[in-house]
Amino acid sequence: MDAKTRKIMTMNRMHHPKADIDRMYLPRSTGGRGLIQLELTFKTSTIGLDAYLTKTNDPLLQIVKQHDDKKKLYSIKKEAVKFKRELDYSEITPSDNEATTIYTKRVKKTAKTKGHEQLQKTWEDKVMHGKYPKRTKEADVDQLKTHQWLKNTGLKAETEGLIIAAQDQSLATRSFHHRIIKDGIDPQCRICGKYEETVDHIISGCPELAKTEYIHRHNKTAAYLHWKICRHYNIETTGEWYKHQPTTVTENDVVTILWDMPIHTDKEIKANRPDIIIKDKKDQRCILIDVSIPSERNTSIKVAEKLSKYKDLEIEISRMWSMKTETIPVVIGALGLVKKGLEKFIERIPGSISINLVQKIALLGTAHILRRILSIK
Repeated sequence: MDAKTRKIMTMNRMHHPKADIDRMYLPRSTGGRGLIQLELTFKTSTIGLDAYLTKTNDPLLQIVKQHDDKKKLYSIKKEAVKFKRELDYSEITPSDNEATTIYTKRVKKTAKTKGHEQLQKTWEDKVMHGKYPKRTKEADVDQLKTHQWLKNTGLKAETEGLIIAAQDQSLATRSFHHRIIKDGIDPQCRICGKYEETVDHIISGCPELAKTEYIHRHNKTAAYLHWKICRHYNIETTGEWYKHQPTTVTENDVVTILWDMPIHTDKEIKANRPDIIIKDKKDQRCILIDVSIPSERNTSIKVAEKLSKYKDLEIEISRMWSMKTETIPVVIGALGLVKKGLEKFIERIPGSISINLVQKIALLGTAHILRRILSIK
């Protein structure tokens, strides 16, 4: 039944045939897809039933247990012992005066947790599929926010399956054909022809795509921030963020918002063009916002890079405009990875920005790039 379920999902393009199977049965909060694995459910139910029969004081059920213990085949007790061994399950001691049903639920929950731990370890130990989960467990990553898109962004199942396959490094890139399938295809990128065509190269490393596709994805993300800031300052704008077209200068009596505009200073500064500049006339402060959507391994580097890149501009603006100035980097991994500290940066941007929506926009842009490039023969 599990295999048939996966087959139906694959036929409907909800699951990539080369994507990780173990991951499908892990909770979405840990990066899985939340499906119920019937095999694991059967094992946990058997272990729970054995615990219930062992602890119950019901005389009729005690007779059932005596009968079951005498069976040579399909004994609940013997099956439970076997499943406990497979799941590396340790016995739980019942608490004093604990109800049989509550104890049984604890036993089943523990067995299920053990099963998920095994699936998680199997997934992480794989050479290709395990790269992404290992990265999400590093100290600089906010795991809860990183996996949030699997729970409430509302992406279509087909798009979700594509992103999952990209995280698993399972898409049919030229590198995948050359190294895994070994069908003799040249591993160089079909667009730039300079570097090996991996998933990471397509979504964030191709110099040719950087001129078009990456800019489009970046601008969509930045436009959402601009839209929310405009609404915060009661500036008239469109009803939906995806219809918003930022203008170079937007202002009212309280604020001036600059979009992708270079700032001319007395001292020559090369990095003088952040994505959005908020000049708050009332509070006498200036915010420089710069968006970046790098590969998952470069998120921390990008944050440090943005903060140092605009330091000279911060100093000059503070001197010229007599305003307290700060730089806010908004960095989201191309496959949805969220670095620790992003929430604090986002909170300092006026307009109640949703990290989930920023993540969704970045993922939709990445899915668009993957579909376009991989369809080129």
